[in-house]
Amino acid sequence: MFEEREKPNAAILTVMQAWREALDGSKAVEHTRILTGFNRAVGSSGYHAAIQYVYDELTKVGLSSVRVLTYPCDAKASYYGWRPRAAWNVKTAELWLKEPMRAKLVDYDETPIGLYFGSCGTPPGGVELELVDVGRGTSDADYAEKEVRGRAILASGVPRAVYERAIKERGAVGIISDHMPWPFPEIGRTSVDLPDLVSYGTIDIPPEECPAGGFIFSISSRLAGRLRDLLATGPAKVWTVIDGGPFAGAMEVVTGSLSGRLHPEKEVIVIAHLCHPSPGANDNASGVALALEIARCFTALQGTGKFARPMYSVRFLFVPEMVGTIAYLHGHEKRLADMLCCINLDMVGANQRKIRSAFSLEQSPWSMPTYLNELAAALLAHGRPSFAGGAWRVQTVGFEGGSDSVVFNDSTIGVPAICFGYRSDLYYHSNMDVWTNMDQQVFANVGVAAGSAAWIAANMSAELACELACLVYTSALKRLFARVADLSINTQDISLRQRLFRICLGVEKDALSSITAGYPADEGLQAIVQRYQRWLDELGKRLVETLTRVDTPQPVTFPALARQVEAGALRDAWWQGIPFRVKKGPLPPPRAEKKDPPWWRALSGVLSDPIQGYDYRFVYKKAFEVMNLADGSRTMEKIYRFIEQEFERCELSEFKELIAALKRAQWLKVKRER
Repeated sequence: MFEEREKPNAAILTVMQAWREALDGSKAVEHTRILTGFNRAVGSSGYHAAIQYVYDELTKVGLSSVRVLTYPCDAKASYYGWRPRAAWNVKTAELWLKEPMRAKLVDYDETPIGLYFGSCGTPPGGVELELVDVGRGTSDADYAEKEVRGRAILASGVPRAVYERAIKERGAVGIISDHMPWPFPEIGRTSVDLPDLVSYGTIDIPPEECPAGGFIFSISSRLAGRLRDLLATGPAKVWTVIDGGPFAGAMEVVTGSLSGRLHPEKEVIVIAHLCHPSPGANDNASGVALALEIARCFTALQGTGKFARPMYSVRFLFVPEMVGTIAYLHGHEKRLADMLCCINLDMVGANQRKIRSAFSLEQSPWSMPTYLNELAAALLAHGRPSFAGGAWRVQTVGFEGGSDSVVFNDSTIGVPAICFGYRSDLYYHSNMDVWTNMDQQVFANVGVAAGSAAWIAANMSAELACELACLVYTSALKRLFARVADLSINTQDISLRQRLFRICLGVEKDALSSITAGYPADEGLQAIVQRYQRWLDELGKRLVETLTRVDTPQPVTFPALARQVEAGALRDAWWQGIPFRVKKGPLPPPRAEKKDPPWWRALSGVLSDPIQGYDYRFVYKKAFEVMNLADGSRTMEKIYRFIEQEFERCELSEFKELIAALKRAQWLKVKRER
């Protein structure tokens, strides 16, 4: 899991050392502490206060053109087909047990995370409701012989599904939920292990539907257990008042830049999302905090005389997660070609022992290869001292598709992006995600890597390009040798072996090309990259020849991939069809619209529980790559083989379901299909 990485060379190490001396992790911890005091629902007074704090800090460190941009946020505005939910603001909210005894269950002032973002308000005097236990509340059987109309229900299932069953279909007024999303039993993130954890959630209710009611309170599993025990002995009533709710408003984005001295129109993007309820420390006050510290270091390093102002601009973006990013890019479409790359900071400050997780670097998808994958991995692995929280654990993972980097990596946006952040967190999206879990040395480790990568991308010189090419080339060699071994073991058809290997070789060559992609033409830089590409080509030819041998020895150092689907299974005419996308912008994931997008609903019957856990990401990342690769030049077979190599498993039936769903949703068409 924690593989050895190539060590950066001299010029990169010089940059890294300067950042290590400049970056102060304690400043990021302090930013996080302050930001967790704001309840950051998009459109709310708390979010606006957080926006103002970020604006003031960017201005203080000397960035130019610091601005707050606003975009409609009313559940109707659309950005490349994405529809952000309505703005939401609540002043106060309380939930009380009224009968058979009186007890406070939730106080919004004390625990803002206890009320789902998007919940509707109540009449000024509040409402008194009978409480009904419906178990999970996600199936018709859960409601058998139970009357829920005009009542509140207690449920443990996925709240969005409970909302559809209880409120939309059966007329319930509200939900009290102890559902824990994203459980990670391997690290002890379960309701049994964390009985007092209260989870954050959102519900999409258009403002015009609020008169019919609709709210979700979130409580701990311990409290829910007590309520269930009480209901088992007889009836119970609750009383609630909610002052506020969804409304047609605006979402705010803060941006500021450090202008490049040679080509200010070209930009490196550093992004962090600002939304989420209080406390929301690791997710994602930490990302915002570290971006602010990186911005300070960019200007501070110039003041020391160690570095001149970057050759290319560095732009900082602070957004509502994903929907703010898509709105910003939609509004700056003419500038997309000048965006060189993107570094996304999402959950970057927590102490690893406290949250029981290793730090992760999520790479760009294979369809959008970038040298940043190798550069950031090397910086993270070799650019850190030890710290009080224990040994620094870091892993590199493939494209998953769950943060703002997704939007940039879409082929019609065309900006390669990587994501720094934890994949799992013991206290993810909960009242326990507090600032005291942060670690200044973790901030320093990640900040040095992310800041150095951004500085290098904004100062691409011949010396840096040569070192980057060497880094990418050396890492590519290891992967290609491993791929040869795996294909030799798992693929019997020699011709298929060679075709699959050439896919992998092409990705590695494109990663080398990314070193100069988007930058102004420079013969010196091009010559460096082309030299390494020639070497990779020569090696590739030799490795292709080895794949003709039936008796290629099996190495013991590399794990074997799942057995490849043999060529004979893809001979019918359907596989020669050529898909092409018909819409611009990234494929909306579930929850990006006020209801699930059509392509996702078409797949619901294929998955066991498409709303729960990692199921959606497992499918979404493949659907995302289908869209990226569907440029009108590749056959179905070529796209399938590409995805099969990237994700190491893709069932034929699953792939066909993806294509059919994307066609029905009118995101994809196919030519030459019989």
